[in-house]
Amino acid sequence: MEEVVKREENNKKKSVIMEQAIQQVSLMKDSERIALILEYQEKNMELLTLLEEQEKCSFKTADFQVVCRKCRQVRINSFNMRTILGKYRISIDRNLLTNKFIVCKPDKPEFMDELEFVGKTYCCGKLPSGATCGSQLGLMIKHKKVPFFNVGIKFIGILTDDSKPLLLCKQWKKMTYDIEELSFDDIKNYIKEM
Repeated sequence: MEEVVKREENNKKKSVIMEQAIQQVSLMKDSERIALILEYQEKNMELLTLLEEQEKCSFKTADFQVVCRKCRQVRINSFNMRTILGKYRISIDRNLLTNKFIVCKPDKPEFMDELEFVGKTYCCGKLPSGATCGSQLGLMIKHKKVPFFNVGIKFIGILTDDSKPLLLCKQWKKMTYDIEELSFDDIKNYIKEM
């Protein structure tokens, strides 16, 4: 009950501040109001461009590895990672599939962004106890009828050095490493290894 009363008091304070702001704006001349709006928009645009430049600079081109969070045995080097449509991070390392480092459990296929989502992929690494890891790693997708392992950021860790702890991210766009877009040559080389 106290929370509701506090919320109501805050709402009343906000409404008083809003009324005062409306009165101040209504007393201004049109030219003053337009000048203030333009000034605000310019400052906002400057801030946005600075943030974009800073974000571009923060992308690292250093090598890293994507590893299973649980066993750390399944590893994908950064030079074997690509993006599809700028948002799906895939592995072009055929070794993962041919040597059964990961296994796909097919579901009913779903289609989105011209891609076919085949099913979830699971880690086949060994735990210290000798058991199979079985941790989910992402999805198997088909792009132009070619199967690729789509890496799920929530299921893996980023490793820059074996002595450092895993870097965990919840979204790919917050990861500061640059990954190239999948090219026709990548697909051609990937198919040759099949």
